[in-house]
Amino acid sequence: RSYWPRGMGLGGTLNLNCMFWQRSSPHDYDRWAKLSGSDEWRFDNILRNFKNIEDYHGQYYNEKWHSHDGNGIYVSTVGHDNLVDEFLEAGREMGYPTKDVNGNQEPSFSRLDVSIKEGRRFGAYPGFLKPVLDRTNLFIYRYAHVNKIHLEKKTNRAYGITYKRHGVERFVRARREIIISAGAIDSPKLLMLSGIGPKQHLESLGIECQINLPVGKNLMDHIMIIFGPFIVDTPGKTNVPGRDITLNTVADYFTNRRGIMASAIAANAAYIHSPFSKESGNFRNKSPDIQLLLVPANPNLPETFEEYASLKPGLIRRYMKGLEEKDSFMINVMLGKHSTRGEIKLASTDPLESPIMDPKYLSHPDDIRRVVDGMNFTVKMVENTEAFRRIGTRLINRHFPGCEKYELKTIVIMNVTRGI
Repeated sequence: RSYWPRGMGLGGTLNLNCMFWQRSSPHDYDRWAKLSGSDEWRFDNILRNFKNIEDYHGQYYNEKWHSHDGNGIYVSTVGHDNLVDEFLEAGREMGYPTKDVNGNQEPSFSRLDVSIKEGRRFGAYPGFLKPVLDRTNLFIYRYAHVNKIHLEKKTNRAYGITYKRHGVERFVRARREIIISAGAIDSPKLLMLSGIGPKQHLESLGIECQINLPVGKNLMDHIMIIFGPFIVDTPGKTNVPGRDITLNTVADYFTNRRGIMASAIAANAAYIHSPFSKESGNFRNKSPDIQLLLVPANPNLPETFEEYASLKPGLIRRYMKGLEEKDSFMINVMLGKHSTRGEIKLASTDPLESPIMDPKYLSHPDDIRRVVDGMNFTVKMVENTEAFRRIGTRLINRHFPGCEKYELKTIVIMNVTRGI
C-alpha cells in the first residue's frame, strides 16, 4: 500500500507538501487548450494567474515570468548550498543549461525555488486566506465534512450541499455557484456520492446515477523512485544526521530561522527528455517527461524511510549498514509524463469512508522504460561527469535486501536483462 496524505486543513496540501515551487510546461497548457477547444487554457493566458498567486523573491526574477508585488505565496530560493555547484556543472557537462524551470520550461537544470519565508513554510493560508479573514461575506467552517451535492432533477443544476459538523447535518443552498476544491481524491468521491459518475459503479452501491460520467477514471499520479544512495568521498558535501543535525542546528533555527531546518530537503531539480521520449519523435515540441530531484542528505533515518515508502521494518537499516556516518545523497527520479491511468472508486455510500484508490503504478510498459531511462541518466551523470568525479561520487555497490539474485547495475524487465 502507498502512503497518500491529503491536505485536509486551511490551505490544503501546501500545509504538508515538500514546498517545491514548480509550474508545468507551457506545452502542456497549449495541448489542453487544443483538446478543449478553449484558448483560455493557453499558457500565455494562464501565465498571468501564475504571476498573480506568487510573491517572488527567488533567483530568477524576470517581469515576464514572475511577480513580487507583496501579495500571494512567498517564493524564495532554497537556502543551503550542498552539491548545488556540482549538480549544475554536471548538467552543463551533459549539455543542459542552468535556467528558470518556471519560465519557458525546457530541458534544463536549476536550483530549486521554494514556498518558504524566513525559514518557515508559506502556503495558501498565509498567502490568501489569513489576509481576508475579517471579510463580512466570508464564513469558514472548520471540522465540517461535505457529504453530498444536490442537483435539480430536470436540469441537473447544482443548487446546494449537505454537510456534517460536530455531529449535526445541515443543508446550505447556493445562490450562484458551488466550487469543488477537494483535491484529486475527495473531489471525485464527492461527485460520485452525489450521483455524478459511472452509472454501473454507482448503481452497484445503490446510488441513483443522475449524470453518467467517467468520474474517477484517468487518475494520474507522478511516481517517484528514491534512487541511491550515492557515496561521496569528500567530507562535508552533504548532510549527515548526527554530524550535521545537532542541538546547535535546532537552536540556530529557532533563534535565527536559518540553517538546514530552514530549508527544503531537496536543493536542485532537472528536467530532461528520456531516450524513450526522443525515440517517439518530435520531442522538442513536448514537455520533458523525467524530473530529477537531488536530496543532499544521508538517508540514515531508517524508520522514517520505511514508514514513508511502506517498506518492511529493518530493510533500510540493513541496506545502509556501515554507511551511517558517510557523506552520501539521493536522487529522486520522477515520472513526469506517463501512460498508466488509475482510478478512484467508492468503497461504500458512507461519506466518511476512504475511497478505493488504485493508481496502477507502472502497469504500462512505456512507463517502466521512462523510469529506467531516468535512472540510467542519473548514474551516468553522477559517475561520469567531472563535476561529480572530483568529489568521488558513485552509486552504492550493494544489493537492496531481496534483490541479491540479480546482477548489480542491470535492469530486468519482462524477462529481459540489460545493463545500466
